[in-house]
Amino acid sequence: MDKLTKNLLICANFVFWTFLICLFLILSGHAMPFVHCFAVDGADRIYVGTDGDICVYADGDLVHKIDPKTSRGYRFTINQNDEIVLSTASKAYIMDLRGNVLQSQEAPGAQLYNQIQYGKRTFVTAKGDEYRLVSEFGWTRIMKNGVEVVYRISPLSFAVKVFLALAVGALITFIVWAARQKQK
Repeated sequence: MDKLTKNLLICANFVFWTFLICLFLILSGHAMPFVHCFAVDGADRIYVGTDGDICVYADGDLVHKIDPKTSRGYRFTINQNDEIVLSTASKAYIMDLRGNVLQSQEAPGAQLYNQIQYGKRTFVTAKGDEYRLVSEFGWTRIMKNGVEVVYRISPLSFAVKVFLALAVGALITFIVWAARQKQK
């Protein structure tokens, strides 16, 4: 084995373990690098939809988590009655702000899901405050009225997002390199 191949295998091993550690941190809930949607209730609590839970924040602190009742993709919003309206592609739920299901409907179609998804970057409260999901270089945060940061992903979550992107890129590069070496 030549020196280049040996060094590339060492790098590939490092990338593989970095990828697994990032995946573990995401699946275990220690890092939540991806915000899928968000909403704000009448008491200005922020509801952030992540891969596993809806995390509820008040004054920047995690108050509790809500089970979205699905392991698949979901979108949610909060209506004027301070109820969570959550939709998957095949089911819709109306929940109170603690996550208790008040009503559910089978197979409403994708219309509600798409409607919620369309407005997932901006949320306007009944008071008229505008909240916007902003992501610059992967650093995700929620801004109130364009000036006040009311939520941001943790530094660990940001680091996991960066390392995961680098690991995936390096893994793809290594696979392409290995395929070309095999053809020679």
